[in-house]
Amino acid sequence: MSITLEVIAQTVDDALAAEAGGANRLELVCGLTEGGLTPSYGMIEAICRAVRIPVYVMIRPRGGGFVYTPTEVDVMICDAAIARNLGASGVVVGALTPEGCFDVAAVGAVLAAARLPATFHRAFESLPDKRAALGQLAAMHGVERVLTSGGTGSPLENAQLLRELITLGGLPGCRVEVMVGAGVTLENAAAVVQATGARAVHTGTAVRAPQTFLGAVSAERVRRLRRILDEAAIEA
Repeated sequence: MSITLEVIAQTVDDALAAEAGGANRLELVCGLTEGGLTPSYGMIEAICRAVRIPVYVMIRPRGGGFVYTPTEVDVMICDAAIARNLGASGVVVGALTPEGCFDVAAVGAVLAAARLPATFHRAFESLPDKRAALGQLAAMHGVERVLTSGGTGSPLENAQLLRELITLGGLPGCRVEVMVGAGVTLENAAAVVQATGARAVHTGTAVRAPQTFLGAVSAERVRRLRRILDEAAIEA
């Protein structure tokens, strides 16, 4: 079975380079230094027109934490509906309650507006019981995957928990994909796949030149990561 590669894009050039290098899907954001925010409507439409691979749009109105006010949730609802109308294939969303739990109401409202498949983003890292949270997310209509590094630290440091979550996500009563990201590099990608059993990998700076938030996606670096993942899938 092949490994899905999702690449973060901020511009049309990023998106085209990711597609040319063999990415399977884009996460479209702006403000990477803020952890990723909702991009402009013009950027969403331009990228959805420019590429053939699925484009998942970040729905996040500001940087900082993931506890949102009712007015911020209203903005997210509006952005999600517009992203669908502009051609997005899916959305990326996450929200927590002030107590640090999964905000079912806020996420549910955004999903209802989007009417698209969704990835629950790295707000997941803040949830204390990730196994229980995965079950909650699987029960929500529209959530098809979770992006996580397994908590604080790198995917390799959290390999045991990630393997457990990936296994749990594949059970008949769950059926939510666990996508490993945040800390996956060209140098450790094969080891991450081997240690966790990941079938989906997410990357941002690793495929940029230079490898910073300000770098542009490099088709050659995406191509190299694609080859590494393809070889790891054969060996897994």
